[in-house]
Amino acid sequence: MNALDGFDGFDGFDGFDGFGDAEDGRPHRRAGSQLATALTRSREGHLARPDQTPIKGGAQSTLEFAPALVQAWGRAGQQMPAMADPRLLARMDSPFRRQLCVMDLMSTIGLCRLDKTASPVTVTFGALPVPFVRPELEAFKYQALRVESWAALRAERNAEILAQMTAQFPFWTSVVGLRPYSMQSTYELMAVAIQVASNVVQHVKFAMCCPRPSDLSARVQPMIPVPGHFSWPSGHATQAFMMAELLSSLTVPAAGDEAAKGAWREMRAQLWRQADRIATNRVVAGLHYPIDGDAGCVLGTLLAVHIVNQAVSTPWVPTLAKGSWPKLFNMLGQRDSDYLGIRKELSRFSFHSAQTGDAESITLDTLRFSGAEGSPIQWLIHQAVREWTELGVA
Repeated sequence: MNALDGFDGFDGFDGFDGFGDAEDGRPHRRAGSQLATALTRSREGHLARPDQTPIKGGAQSTLEFAPALVQAWGRAGQQMPAMADPRLLARMDSPFRRQLCVMDLMSTIGLCRLDKTASPVTVTFGALPVPFVRPELEAFKYQALRVESWAALRAERNAEILAQMTAQFPFWTSVVGLRPYSMQSTYELMAVAIQVASNVVQHVKFAMCCPRPSDLSARVQPMIPVPGHFSWPSGHATQAFMMAELLSSLTVPAAGDEAAKGAWREMRAQLWRQADRIATNRVVAGLHYPIDGDAGCVLGTLLAVHIVNQAVSTPWVPTLAKGSWPKLFNMLGQRDSDYLGIRKELSRFSFHSAQTGDAESITLDTLRFSGAEGSPIQWLIHQAVREWTELGVA
């Protein structure tokens, strides 16, 4: 699984790095020596001496030039800007801003040290520890037979499987209507989320060291190359369900707009179905067991809720009783795949589980993004939310 897993192949996002001839006025970062020579000659031709002003009553003059801050830096007068001021993130180039946001978000997630760990492996989301329990070998043996039977769908899903090897991004664009030219912060937040998900899922994968289906059965015969890492949980499923829940959070309509709420619920349903299909396609291709996608569904939803928690007025914390997590993972190993069923199990920690009709569901109006922008990830989330609310993009 690639670090950005799909963003590398999305031409619209790559366009932010230069827009060809830089007609928007941004520097030509890919320009060669010819431009460098032209800029050097131009400077030599027009630099001259600093402006001079004659002194009254004589022919002498004094130099008026002295270096000083011209552009506003958040403080009045000639002062150094405040340290780590989130407002100055707008002056950073996107790749470096994404690095900051990834590190900021990773600092809020606790991972165990990878030195001969034992199951369960705990991932801590803020103050919430979640123990991931590795399925037994017998569960994988049974599921390897299911992988073989699902291979009958390969001819039907061949185009999707190949397209989703690296480029899941268009599959979200088609549902939500993302526009690179007006939703740059949303794209950037998604790239950050993908990178964080990749980091976390690779940590869990290595800690668990679960063999791939083709390691258990010569009858699986994957249709595409097997990635060079372990099986459980599925990275594609983790990213897909995280993206479904994250985009659902960014697009929650305003309170009182019943028509928009109905349209939003259908959009969220489509996002989850898209995630379901992406996760299932990895099983059809022969790369994963169904329970790999189940675990990815759990991990991805938790990641999305944790990301949203960074920028809401009242963070949403799961209310599962102590010991419920191992029970949940043991239950996942007893069935083929039921993402909608998993979503119902996760209703206690999903911001938008009102759609499931559960009595304990949180209401749509409960989700309120705060105005605080004290960290890079908070700043980026708020920029993304504004693209959906203040600009009226839907």
